[in-house]
Amino acid sequence: MEKLVVWFLIFMAYAFLGWVIEVINGIVLRRKAVNRGFLVGPICPIWGVGGLLLSLLLPANEHALATFCVAFVGAAILEYITSYVMEKLFRVRWWDYSERPMNLNGRICLEALVAFGFIGVFIVKIFTPALIEFYDSIPTFVIYIIAGGLFTVLLIDVGVSLWLVLGVRVTVGTVQKDATSEISERVHEILTGKGRLNRRLIKAFPNQSPSEKRPGQKH
Repeated sequence: MEKLVVWFLIFMAYAFLGWVIEVINGIVLRRKAVNRGFLVGPICPIWGVGGLLLSLLLPANEHALATFCVAFVGAAILEYITSYVMEKLFRVRWWDYSERPMNLNGRICLEALVAFGFIGVFIVKIFTPALIEFYDSIPTFVIYIIAGGLFTVLLIDVGVSLWLVLGVRVTVGTVQKDATSEISERVHEILTGKGRLNRRLIKAFPNQSPSEKRPGQKH
């Protein structure tokens, strides 16, 4: 049970670290801080899942090249599937690499995968061992308190975020236009007027756009 709690804390650590990286990336690209992430709080679950899987699958003494390759391929699979599933569920694309070279359907691109590969090496060889050592130095009852608090906050965050995203899906479904760009503009207008939390979602995903309407498909 204690080991399971530690792995949950590792997941949360990488989810937060991923959020930090996304925010920094936003500052570099758009010259402003944007609260990135699917969830309202400072957490990017896809980063947490990726970091946790690498930590579970690869030992710290694994060859760096093998670790890079596993992280590269794993990130490609995880990011592509996540993008596809979320678009099918909510009819909104949460990130888009279409303007970057060597991309696949705008869901993944070589540039990002190479970066994920190098990050994976640091995760397996440096970050995870350091996290485990740090958690081992904390009394067990304190670990349980921290994990319980974070788990409660995560559940609340997921609930609020799903409510917002489902609102996005309903909004998109009420807009009867064929052009994706026109739909996106209208959705932004509707969401901006809905309230503070929805405006936060717009700021987090300024380039989000509904998936294209297929022939004969109703929104």
